[in-house]
Amino acid sequence: MLQGLLSVIKKAKCPFKVFVASRHNLEIENYLQDLPHVCIEARDNAQDIQNYVQQELSLGIQHKRLLRGNVSQDLRKCMEEIILRDANGM
Repeated sequence: MLQGLLSVIKKAKCPFKVFVASRHNLEIENYLQDLPHVCIEARDNAQDIQNYVQQELSLGIQHKRLLRGNVSQDLRKCMEEIILRDANGM
């Protein structure tokens, strides 16, 4: 697949953009190293993920979808910490 992708990119007569998403993979990195690229690490999205989790917890509590709205601050904080810890940047 990577050989085909490189072939298409090299034959393109105008700028050709490709989005490749995968887990960290040294083979893919080495294969594409000579092409302009931007690497995004999971930690780059940490604040966005945290904001999303906080917002969804708030909405779930507010609209009584989460434990019928009966969520203490301590429980909410615990849930947020566990979700963020286990999210692994996803």
